[in-house]
Formats: sequence, structure tokens, C-alpha cells
Amino acid sequence: MPKAKEGFGSAFGRSLNPNSAAKLKFKTDFQAMKLFVETGSAANPSRAGVPVTVSVRNRVLKMEDSTYKGVYLYSPDA
Repeated sequence: MPKAKEGFGSAFGRSLNPNSAAKLKFKTDFQAMKLFVETGSAANPSRAGVPVTVSVRNRVLKMEDSTYKGVYLYSPDA
């Protein structure tokens, strides 16, 4: 799963107001993977990643973001 980070705007805002909550997002996003075979078409995975949504809201931290995690498996004949 990707690591979360605080954006520049959130960090700057918290430097001006220490009582505000840190706003986090995933560093990177991953939605789908495509494997192209010699014919130029995309092979379908036998197992794909699953979506993950994080929703945290409290006075110290705010994070509402989604990404995908998991392993993509393809058959050997793909």
C-alpha cells in the first residue's frame, strides 16, 4: 500500500495555525495494470488488485483518499 504524505498547503497552513488538522493523501496512486502481449492486445489478469479507501477525520488528522493494492496474476499462456 502506498505511503501517505502531507501536502505543502496543509503543512504551511498548520505552521500558521498549529491547531488545524494535517491533511494527508497517498503519495502515489495506482488504478490498473495492463499487460500487452505480442499481438498488441491486453491480457486479462486472473487476479487483480482490490480498491482501498481510507477515511479518517479527527482534530489531528484528515485523510480521505482511495487507491488499489494487491497482486496482479496472469496465466502463463498470456
